Amino acid sequence: MPKLVGIYRIVLQPKVKEEDFEKFMIEKVFPTVDTKLTEGGSITRLSLLKDKKENKEDKYLWIIELDTFDGGWFDHHLSDALEMLKSVGNPVSFSIFSQLDVWQK
Repeated sequence: MPKLVGIYRIVLQPKVKEEDFEKFMIEKVFPTVDTKLTEGGSITRLSLLKDKKENKEDKYLWIIELDTFDGGWFDHHLSDALEMLKSVGNPVSFSIFSQLDVWQK
């Protein structure tokens, strides 16, 4: 089954500290994501990345990897997590990529 990768670019809400956002994502948002296997697929990995450039407004990426054919799967299985996210960050863009190949050492 092909792997899809969804990427949210996130801007912090005003007055939210970076360390508070990171802790909230890992301890509150990630656990709410529905990772159960369904006939449409399942999430295989969640990642939170931070851009190392200073003074960049949209410095966070939330990456969701799943085994599925259906890009609409994201909306259904991430709705609760996205609502929680909005209290600390604003997802300003979302893209879905098909994984073509992987090289790993």
